Amino acid sequence: MPNRRAERISGRRAGKLAALIAIVATATVQVGTAQADIKSPGAHTPYTTDIDLHLVWQWNQEVFDEGIGLGMRAYFNVLDNGPVPTINNSLAVGLGADLTFSDGGCGPIDCDAFQVWVPFLVQWNFFFSESFSIFPEIGLALQYVNVDWGGENFADIPGINFDYGYDDDDLDVELVLWLGGRYMFSRSVGMSLRIGHPSLLLGLTLLF
Repeated sequence: MPNRRAERISGRRAGKLAALIAIVATATVQVGTAQADIKSPGAHTPYTTDIDLHLVWQWNQEVFDEGIGLGMRAYFNVLDNGPVPTINNSLAVGLGADLTFSDGGCGPIDCDAFQVWVPFLVQWNFFFSESFSIFPEIGLALQYVNVDWGGENFADIPGINFDYGYDDDDLDVELVLWLGGRYMFSRSVGMSLRIGHPSLLLGLTLLF
């Protein structure tokens, strides 16, 4: 009996050791592949246009609570192998639109905000495998804001004795930037995640 128990324990340990070796070997191969791909100029799926449809969480607000909404981007590949010719990278320019809605967050005053962001961007892609890439993107955006200041709480503010609301509109130019990652399920369909100023974006990527 002790011998059989020892054999079972040894067998389990051997199985765990084999699984650990397999995991380490797989990770080593993946890291090696990623290093090989980033060091292989042009070793990525060629495309001319990247369409990105996404959900928006606008967390970087000046006054309002966080906003949620929808958006889209279109990127056009201008350098398929560059700007650094010795690694696997590409350069694209893009434009798009994000629409967000916010409710509350204006102190003692009720307010609803509707915003439209129209960014013009430069995107630098770094390809670590056929499926995975990361990219910073930076640019300028037109920001249109419409705020509906609710009226019923104006009476709670000292020195203000009216109880009606009003609309306020504003148009600005803002610096925008994101750091993102892209994972492709196939040669033309994938998903993307971006975090930066002024929002977090989670979306569907389509390459053409």
